[in-house]
Amino acid sequence: MAVDFTWEIKTRIHFGTNIYEDALQKERKLTKGSMLIVTTGHTLKENGTIARIEDILRQNGTKNVATYIGHGANPEITEAEAAGKIAREINAQAVLGIGGGSAMDLAKAAAIAAVSDVPLRDYLTKGIDAPEDTLPIIAMPTTAGTGSELSKGAIMSDTELGIKGGIRGEHVAPRVAIVDAALTWTMPERLTMETGFDAFAHAAESYMSLKANPMSEMLSIKVIQLIGENLPKLKQDLDNHDARERMSCASMMMGMNLYNVGNCLPHRMQYPIGALTHTSHAAGLAALYQAWIGEEYKICSERVNDIYEALGIGKPQSADDAREKMKAWLKTLGIANTLEDLGVKADEIDGLVSKVTGNIASDRLARQDGIIKRIYEESQ
Repeated sequence: MAVDFTWEIKTRIHFGTNIYEDALQKERKLTKGSMLIVTTGHTLKENGTIARIEDILRQNGTKNVATYIGHGANPEITEAEAAGKIAREINAQAVLGIGGGSAMDLAKAAAIAAVSDVPLRDYLTKGIDAPEDTLPIIAMPTTAGTGSELSKGAIMSDTELGIKGGIRGEHVAPRVAIVDAALTWTMPERLTMETGFDAFAHAAESYMSLKANPMSEMLSIKVIQLIGENLPKLKQDLDNHDARERMSCASMMMGMNLYNVGNCLPHRMQYPIGALTHTSHAAGLAALYQAWIGEEYKICSERVNDIYEALGIGKPQSADDAREKMKAWLKTLGIANTLEDLGVKADEIDGLVSKVTGNIASDRLARQDGIIKRIYEESQ
């Protein structure tokens, strides 16, 4: 059957292990002016990574380097605006985001704030696309799961409004991604499992999406196989560098799917959970996945079977079996939890439903009235 689709990627990728110094040298034309480095938390500063990158940039001819350090897993628009102000003050030519998905998202939003007089809240709440003159972004992930190094979205929180959502547009996509698996070697077990599950979620949702095409489907199945083989290896041995590299590759490949296909209901439904509970993105996804994939099985069992077979956990025989197999797999990773475990109360579910935003039409389930509330309730 003939299928029409468009495939695009805006980002130049450098991939490997212990390659970021060479990659930055190759990108010296982009970094020769002033640069703003954006990260979250203090680990990369304390372990010397930020200082090393600053030295490399200066050796490559960068005239001025400044660093902004955000607070954590749910970056705020106020942080991005503060970082953008620094970028303007130093007349930054580009922004380098290094860290997990939150750090790269914060860098993307800062690159917008640096050039725009429109408040970031308007981008977040009104669906305004990122401007064409958004500063170029170099993304360097230190986790393997978010795919933010290639995606055209910056997921941000607004505590005052109690919301979490995406600032989007083709100019949000990084100009360059430097995916160095060695930067993931020090990830602790919980973060390794959660980010690995996030990569699986990108693969599963882009495979289930009505926007899926032959290219995205091929990548999804390959990535699910990689995760099924390598994430359990890391559960047993965090120093398995070959598995680390394969998980970094899987995450990057799903960045391509995020750019071209996007995701389904669980990602949209996690954002209000994160805004309410300040828990990690992957923890919220894991809480929703048993219910979501069980509901998907009812209307599209063939695709759910493909996912489970690629993951290596056996085809489910029913919707209940699909839920139980997903629960069992999450338990092997140590990340099985419920919404109640995350601090969501039953009387807060209606509030979560009201804050699910964005286009959900790519999920077949979105055609069903009340499906979002039902999944929340089944995940409680």
